[in-house]
Amino acid sequence: MLTTTRRGISYPNPDRSDRADIALHISYVALAADSDVLFQQGTDAARQAAPRQTGGGKFWYATDTGLLWYDDGTAWRQVQTPQLSVPNTQTASYTLALADNTKTIEMNVASANTITIPTNTGVGFPIGTNINLAQLGTGQTSIVAAGGVTLRSYNNNLKLAGQYAMASVIKRGTDDWWAAGNLVP
Repeated sequence: MLTTTRRGISYPNPDRSDRADIALHISYVALAADSDVLFQQGTDAARQAAPRQTGGGKFWYATDTGLLWYDDGTAWRQVQTPQLSVPNTQTASYTLALADNTKTIEMNVASANTITIPTNTGVGFPIGTNINLAQLGTGQTSIVAAGGVTLRSYNNNLKLAGQYAMASVIKRGTDDWWAAGNLVP
């Protein structure tokens, strides 16, 4: 564990070996900030069913999705955590899952393949979700919207340009997404 001399705040190790101590680390931040913060962990379904904290101040680590949430008193807000932006390598066509939020989907496929953006009822990504897409293999990767999903891109370009091309998809509204990056017709 790394510790600062100022305020005695401890931070997780860069190699994430002390991940099991995340609740302890959050409590150090709360003590240093001198505010009422509650930290819980469990599944994402348990987070959604959990009672609200009056005035906010609750953090929740979803053990099934690896996402960190903050209850501001009126709504759950996802905490964007860059350390969660790790590759999720796929070897066949793939439909995005909630755990992909803030990650990079690498398509390591030798033939043409697709990444499908599901409907909000299928996977309830929060608005603002940002997922990077990369074509690692030689097979061209196309971005496809499930029925009922609007996918916006310049000139309707929805295919990654070739091997090692990258793009991002960003949820801008319920069943409404942006696609931008190294995309071709």
